[in-house]
Amino acid sequence: MSAQNVAEAARRLAAADAIVVDNPRARAAHRTFDFMRESRRQGSDRGTRGFLMVAPPQTGKSTILSSYLARANTEEALAEGRIPVLMVTLTANQTRKGLSQDILRALAPFGYLAPWKSGTESVLLDRVATYIRRCQVELLILDEFHHLVHSDKLEVNSSVSEMVKWLLIEAVAPIVMSGIDDAWKPVRGNVQLARRCEPPLELHQLDPSSAEDRKLFQEFLAAYLVELEDRDIAKNATNLLHMDGVPDGLFSVAKGVLGETCNLLKSALHLALQDGREEITHADLELATDMNYVAFKPGTSNPFKVGLPALAPAKLSRSARP
Repeated sequence: MSAQNVAEAARRLAAADAIVVDNPRARAAHRTFDFMRESRRQGSDRGTRGFLMVAPPQTGKSTILSSYLARANTEEALAEGRIPVLMVTLTANQTRKGLSQDILRALAPFGYLAPWKSGTESVLLDRVATYIRRCQVELLILDEFHHLVHSDKLEVNSSVSEMVKWLLIEAVAPIVMSGIDDAWKPVRGNVQLARRCEPPLELHQLDPSSAEDRKLFQEFLAAYLVELEDRDIAKNATNLLHMDGVPDGLFSVAKGVLGETCNLLKSALHLALQDGREEITHADLELATDMNYVAFKPGTSNPFKVGLPALAPAKLSRSARP
C-alpha cells in the first residue's frame, strides 16, 4: 500500500471505531443514569443510589459509558466548571486508598489539580467528597470496578463495599460500578449496599437459541452496516446481510458479543482496503477469522469455510442512529 492508501485505511478504520449503534441495552443503561442524576438534583436525606453494570469484554459496556459521557458533559457545563459525569478507570490490584487517588487524578483533565499523592486513606476520601461536590458531579462512574476485588477474602470485598456505601450514604454522588463478573462480589457481600442500588444490568453474551437475542443481534448488525455505508467507510456494506451464511457466521465467530462482531468486520475491511477495494467480501471475512481467531486458538471452526445452519435474516433499517 502507498503512504496515501495507508492513511486512508487508517482514517476509515478510525471512523468505524467512532460508530455508536443505539440498542435496547444502551437505552436501558442510559435511562438509569438519567434517573440517578435527576434524583441527585432533587436532593434527599437518604443519600444517593448505586448501579451495578456487569459485562464480559467487548459486550458494549465501554461504548455505553463513553456515549453517555459525551452526551452529558456538554461544552457549556464544562465551561462553567461543572463535571456532570466523571468516569474513573480503575487500575489493577487497586486498594481503597488507591481508589481515592484514581478519582482525584481523573479530575486533572478538567483543570482541577486535586492533591492525590499525600494523605491517609480517610483524608483522601474526604478530599474526594470535597472535590466531587465542588465540581458538581451528578454521576460518578467507576469503570473496571473488579480491579478493586483482587482477593476472594470476605474482608477485602467488605472493605471495598463499605467505602462505596459511605459515598452513597453521604450523598457525595450516585455511583455506577462497571466491570466483569468479579464486580458482583462487593455488592452481593453487602446487603446494605445492595439495598442502595438500582436493579443491576448484566450484559450477557447473546444466545443463538433466544429469539430475543437473535433479534437484537440482527438489528444491531444491520444498523452497524448501514453506518459503515452511510459514512462512506465501506461501499455496499449492507450487501453482507444478504450473503449466504454471513450474519450467522458473524454471530458464531463473535459468540454473540456485539463488540467482537464489529472488530471482525473492521478486520475484514482492513484486508479489503489493503487490497485496494472498498467492499467487504466473504473471502475477507474468512481470512479475518483465520487471522484473528483460528490463529490464536488452533482447531477453532471457521464458519466462513465450513458454513452453519441459517438464522433468520437481518432486517435493514436506517433509523437506528441515535
